Amino acid sequence: MAGLEDFCAEQEAPLYSEGMNVLHDLDPQERTLEDVSDCVSDSDEYFGDNFYDDWDNRAINGIADLQTVKFKELTADQIRRLHFPDRSVAFSFYNLYAKMNGFSARKSRIRRNVNNDVTQQAFVCFRQGFRDLCSDNDAARCKREPKPTTRCGCGAEMRVHIHEETGRWIVRYFQEKHNHEMLDDMLTFMLPGHRKMNSAAIDQMNMMLKVGIKTPQIYSSFVHTVGGFHNVPFLKRDMYNQIDKQQRLIGGDAKACLKYLESTAAESPGMFVRYLADDEDRLVHLFWSDNCSQLDYHLFGDVVAFDATYRKNKYMCPLVMFSGVNHHNQTIVFASALVANENEATYTWLLEQLLDAMKGKKPRCVITDGHGAMKKAIETVFADAYHRLCAWHLIRNATSNLSNPTFTSEFKKCMLFDYEVSKFEEKWENLVSSLGLHDNEWVCDLYARRKMWATAHMRGHFFGGFRTTSKCEGLHSMLGKFVHSRHNLRDFVEQFFRCIFQMRSREAQSDLQSIVGDLVLQSPLHDLERSAANMLTR
Repeated sequence: MAGLEDFCAEQEAPLYSEGMNVLHDLDPQERTLEDVSDCVSDSDEYFGDNFYDDWDNRAINGIADLQTVKFKELTADQIRRLHFPDRSVAFSFYNLYAKMNGFSARKSRIRRNVNNDVTQQAFVCFRQGFRDLCSDNDAARCKREPKPTTRCGCGAEMRVHIHEETGRWIVRYFQEKHNHEMLDDMLTFMLPGHRKMNSAAIDQMNMMLKVGIKTPQIYSSFVHTVGGFHNVPFLKRDMYNQIDKQQRLIGGDAKACLKYLESTAAESPGMFVRYLADDEDRLVHLFWSDNCSQLDYHLFGDVVAFDATYRKNKYMCPLVMFSGVNHHNQTIVFASALVANENEATYTWLLEQLLDAMKGKKPRCVITDGHGAMKKAIETVFADAYHRLCAWHLIRNATSNLSNPTFTSEFKKCMLFDYEVSKFEEKWENLVSSLGLHDNEWVCDLYARRKMWATAHMRGHFFGGFRTTSKCEGLHSMLGKFVHSRHNLRDFVEQFFRCIFQMRSREAQSDLQSIVGDLVLQSPLHDLERSAANMLTR
């Protein structure tokens, strides 16, 4: 029943002009109504002496009564004798009648009395009237490819009029003949007049969107639930339209995103949110860190991986993530930001916000992919932090710049093996000499930065098991399960939080595994191994 009520949306024109019996045409091509009185006071004039005969059995009192009507068996004479409590129910009746007979209905002209009360309403076939011709000065419309013409002047109509004595709406006029072919039942439901997402379907769709399910999969679930697409009262396109409508109601994208973060901060005191706008009040950079991320940073923030390669959002804005590892060697996120560009000023602003959010605590080591602007910003804000370059990016760059498998293989050893400094220098000199790379600009620049990547030169510095930003790549993979390129800023941030919450749930599972059960000892040093098992996580 609730679904049928959705057919009852009001579509009348509220305008009224002075004078009695004023007619309001919603379509300039529609024909005029016959001149009739404001309300039917003399029932015998239209229906004869048997107007009240079988009155109760001819009543449609609400949406529930429509469930029992056999629309395909109704005759025109039977329809003319029906009456309804209001125009809303009358339109629901006619639209269901249309659906069962291969067309759809729409609301048309209304008639008002001197008190501005509606006394008459016409419901017509969706193909009634004719399309306006595209005028020469309508440039915007003429530029678009014209849609197929659906209006053909069909005369099918049901007109209801209020009955003064009873207050009921009676069928004043009914025309069942059409000038076009009727559609098959398998096609009728696709007409716009029969497609409607009710509140229950919208709520279910929104709930599934929030958990990261994409729109095509949501529509497939509706189809599977009701046993076929022909049983779903809307199309996938209607779902996209509903989503766009909701986003328009929320307001501007950046404004909606900030509003969402503000509401999240209200529920989670301690959340840190900062943004930067330009002279035209447009959002440029957005930085956030919740209280759980801040706590993680104070415990595990000695080593921070700095990554800005993820761009899977509607505006292709870089997502900058400051991440690390916890006591289970799991990736954790300390803070995140969406930025409009990747210059030194941007990264300096981000590092300053990170420092502010973390109450002034600086990391001991920062790992990056070697971006020049990042390096300068780190030297400015985190001057005492050791800057290490990502091993994975260096190996990839070696492959792309030299395309020499021998160099790449030996370079890995120089970078990752724990040589003495003198041994490293000897290995490097032999490598460069054997391949004749002394004059190669990229190799020379790489050697000049050796203290940022060679294990031999990084002894005494704590990196928490980090050699590469590959954990960031794993974070990208997980985040890709929650967000996609159609997401605007607000949806992106909301799905980002869902991804982070799921990552945090793994910590509790690992805590349980580390507490429950005794580790099976595998070395001959049982006392030492048992002590480590008691003190450390798995």
